[in-house]
Amino acid sequence: MTNGVRWGASRGVLAYFASLTVKDKTMDKTQEQAQHTPLPWKQHTGNGKTYANVRGADDRWVADCGSRSDDIAQANAAFIVRACNCHDDLLAALQNALASLHILPMPQLDSSVATNADIIQVTIKGIRAAIAKATE
Repeated sequence: MTNGVRWGASRGVLAYFASLTVKDKTMDKTQEQAQHTPLPWKQHTGNGKTYANVRGADDRWVADCGSRSDDIAQANAAFIVRACNCHDDLLAALQNALASLHILPMPQLDSSVATNADIIQVTIKGIRAAIAKATE
């Protein structure tokens, strides 16, 4: 039993973890009031050039990282885009990992819940997907 809930078959537990998303979590009042520019963000391009600034999905200006010819400014803009675009996926993967750790029966495996290996595999899959997106 975890937090008053007794998990049944492995399939139910795995489906629960697979369905977790950031939207399942409550947001504090500050997050509800102020919304950032819609994702995905991208580096601004034009005339065959990539600029060291970031624009939102609605083409709204988000950040100016410096000169287009500055390699560090270009790298900073690219990093901001990668980090912001994968934020929700990384957060969800970490939330899934945390939830998994809280329900794993310790020190002995309870036969009425999914095996530790099954739960860990679902968690690893989510973490790998988020990492892949962050490193594209």
